[in-house]
Amino acid sequence: MALVKNPEYRIPKAMKERWKRRVSTEPCYGKLNSAAGEKVAVDINGFLVIRWPSTEENVELGVDVILATATNPTIVEGRYPSVEEIAGAWGAGKGKADGRYFRNNQRDGIETFQDQRIAELLGEGERNG
Repeated sequence: MALVKNPEYRIPKAMKERWKRRVSTEPCYGKLNSAAGEKVAVDINGFLVIRWPSTEENVELGVDVILATATNPTIVEGRYPSVEEIAGAWGAGKGKADGRYFRNNQRDGIETFQDQRIAELLGEGERNG
């Protein structure tokens, strides 16, 4: 888990210190995998290093802090794996890397622009996207 802070909000010092103390007990903060030349996604203090999100209409989000989940990506030779590498690993059913992850995401409405190609490579035919 990571926090994203609204730049207009000042997190109370006690809350910030408790969050830092809590994440300091976990080994992954500040150490998630990233592609060559990228900065870390989550810093050592447990903050997701991204710009504050905005809406298409530039409407204020109305929150001070967002609690987010950051996954630890697989990196292949300093880069993110290609669609073909992803589908190949899932198709081979290597440990946790099998098609269930993809199918569960699809079932739950979690989609990417690459899903159609992954489905084709997994031999699962047409997918809405």
